[in-house]
Amino acid sequence: MPLLEPDVAPLAPASTPSADRADPAIAGGVREPLAGELGAIVGDAGLLGRASDLIRYASDASPYRMIPAAVVRPRGVEQVAALMSYCRETSMPLVFRSGGTSLNGQSQTAGVMADVRHHWGGVEVLDDAGLRVRVKPGAILGHVNRVLLPYGRRLGPDPASTDIATVGGVVANNSGGMRCGVPHDSYQTVAELTFALPSGTVIDTGAPGAAERFAAAEPELAAGLAEIRDALRSDADLRERVRRKFEIKNTTGYRLCAFLDADEPLEIFRRLLVGSEGTLAFIAEAVFETVPKPAATTLAWVHFDSIEDATAPVGDLVAAGATAVELMVAPALMVAANSIPGTPEYWKELPLESAALLIEFGADDIDGLAVGEAAADGVLEGHKPFRLVDFTRDPETIELFWRVREGLHGLIGRLRPPGTALIVEDVCVPPARIAEAAGELRELLGAHGFLAGVAGHASAGNLHFMLTPDFAQPEDIERYESFMTALVDLILDGYDGSLKAEHGTGVNMAPFVEREWGAAATELMWRIKGLADPDGVLGPGVVLNRDPACHLANLKTTPEIEEEATACVECGFCEPVCPSRHLTTTPRQRIVLRREMARQEPGSPLLAKLLEEYEYDAVETCAADGSCAAACPLGIDTGKVVKGLRSAQHGPREEGAALRAAQRWAAVE
Repeated sequence: MPLLEPDVAPLAPASTPSADRADPAIAGGVREPLAGELGAIVGDAGLLGRASDLIRYASDASPYRMIPAAVVRPRGVEQVAALMSYCRETSMPLVFRSGGTSLNGQSQTAGVMADVRHHWGGVEVLDDAGLRVRVKPGAILGHVNRVLLPYGRRLGPDPASTDIATVGGVVANNSGGMRCGVPHDSYQTVAELTFALPSGTVIDTGAPGAAERFAAAEPELAAGLAEIRDALRSDADLRERVRRKFEIKNTTGYRLCAFLDADEPLEIFRRLLVGSEGTLAFIAEAVFETVPKPAATTLAWVHFDSIEDATAPVGDLVAAGATAVELMVAPALMVAANSIPGTPEYWKELPLESAALLIEFGADDIDGLAVGEAAADGVLEGHKPFRLVDFTRDPETIELFWRVREGLHGLIGRLRPPGTALIVEDVCVPPARIAEAAGELRELLGAHGFLAGVAGHASAGNLHFMLTPDFAQPEDIERYESFMTALVDLILDGYDGSLKAEHGTGVNMAPFVEREWGAAATELMWRIKGLADPDGVLGPGVVLNRDPACHLANLKTTPEIEEEATACVECGFCEPVCPSRHLTTTPRQRIVLRREMARQEPGSPLLAKLLEEYEYDAVETCAADGSCAAACPLGIDTGKVVKGLRSAQHGPREEGAALRAAQRWAAVE
């Protein structure tokens, strides 16, 4: 027995019982025979079966939460294939999760969750120039880019979550970013894939004879893809619609353009897997064609009287060689000016209706930057920004300005009312109409009581905005539902745009896939799903869902906990830097566990079990070094919370006893 038996009672947060609290019956962890059967596949070390494991994996960066029946960490594609076979035989849903940064419920399940961040790293540069790179799904984008840095290359996709998002999720969602646009997204830059089908078939598309092996191993799938190809190509109206819809960013539904871009069934399927969100096959490996990374960059904020004025020069700036053109409205910059040290003082006094472009040019040398700056000056001369255009080449200032653009998520997250969620929405319209869409979108947000702020990748017509409903309040769920219905009408009827540009469909937009694509195209998507996953075990309800209200199910409440941590949006940016991430829990998971404790009723057996496991998993093993605060977009120091818990748990009496014992250790021994 320890000298000082830990008292876990002080670890409990204030109780605010919630309707979405986990069933106390999971206090015992994964039940038999499921635990034994999964353990036989992945080994005892590969099964995460305690109550705390199920709760900490239930939440991700999305507004949804589902408690998995079990969490596993498979090693190698053979174990993944065995898992899929088991799930087919038992009709058990299976989802794959890596970085946990998906925003639309893609990696949520009440079935088996396979964590493919652990054991699935690895980066291999395939040539002396860094033109191609082979990566595993658990590799973090930022790490891959650091490997490519000596070659002057990088991956095409560049989401704001580059330092936490993993390759598996980026390919599965066809994630975009501020510079990649359509030409450099995963669909355009992934050259080869190794995948495992639910049937157990494993194919490396780059291997000699892969097409023949695919046709022999999966004749129904290969023949079915060929039939869909021919049907789509023979329908002139649908063929033209597919082409037009993918001229802008679009991650709603499956990528039907694969049937127009490739002829052979295997190549069609490889392309379909990009953006399929883990619902057709498991992606075990990807070979990317990399893109050049400019040796030098120059950056400027350019301010205009209105969104309309700000977006007018975007097309000409892109034509002049700008590598990024980002849009932000004045209220967002004003929030940044009051929250981020070093931002320009004049931002605090910007006209409320004004908007700004963040313009970047990249080049191989200083002379190239000068050419870009001169080109921008020429374009902007006729558009009358209300402040002098001032480009900077200073690396620290450039980093600060990008932090402002990328940090909007954190700024709004910190300032939102306690108890509310933070939902990041993502639509796309034809770039020439972005000003009109931004104006109507702001009106729609304001009419529904949400923050009327938008930002986005102006050069791509891609707009982002944030919603902060309190899902513990039924009226807020109704408000969210009303807004989503109005948003769908606005983007589709007004612009024939994309309901999801780069964040993936998930369950969030699954009810609206047919609304965007029409019955004929959606039926082709259902045929694709049925051919690849006939038993429907991979991510059921993700991408395609016949329940018109599925986006309103499993919404996550956000109970208040310690003041330092209650603003957490569960984005996961803290996880790669946490010293205990491979041992016990991460900062995000420590907060997720505390929120579940708060949801539970006093006396709940699940609360007791979570407190018991939290002692070691979260309190004893936290380094409390503040590294999480540096990575967190909101600046949350989970270590500070843990220090407070340690203090509450070990008051003056316990500390005094420990000190006396230390002073007389020989006698104690």
